[in-house]
Amino acid sequence: MKKLIIFFIVFFLYADIYNNKNISVLNALDIDDGFIRNDKLQSVYKSYLLNRREYFLNVLENGYKYLPLIKDEILKSDVPHELLSVAIAESYLNSFIKSRKKAIGLWQFMPATAKRFGLKIDEYVDERKDPIKSTKAAIRYLEYLHNFFGKWYLAIVAYNAGEARVLEAVVRAKVDKICEEL
Repeated sequence: MKKLIIFFIVFFLYADIYNNKNISVLNALDIDDGFIRNDKLQSVYKSYLLNRREYFLNVLENGYKYLPLIKDEILKSDVPHELLSVAIAESYLNSFIKSRKKAIGLWQFMPATAKRFGLKIDEYVDERKDPIKSTKAAIRYLEYLHNFFGKWYLAIVAYNAGEARVLEAVVRAKVDKICEEL
């Protein structure tokens, strides 16, 4: 979970970490802006950027055809546009990528979740690989998770780790401020 949060923040916070745009990104995701003032995060952030910047640029170059499609669908919805980076974190913008746990596509849908959010999967068709249909399903899923958890950052973590894991963690911690644990 921490990897996804760090990736998400690094993707959007690649310049001056204390600028207004970065603060607005955090606010859009219901994350307190004090989060970026964390010394441990600062060192992780700088190290990650130094080691992975070229890789991120390659991912963006490889996924250039999907970014406009995903962005258009996200802009039509009520989800924060920053959630575009969830697809980058999940699949590195490769619509045919398959995880060891059988998640497939740009949004790395598991079969049951994909079907739950309207994607067809059978021996001939797997709509998890369709960039537009899977993006629409991902938006519906993220909206559902946001409605359930009440915070965008929890919705993102639940998207990656699963609803049950996040719910269990929040109940066990008796708090929803997961980001303070970094």
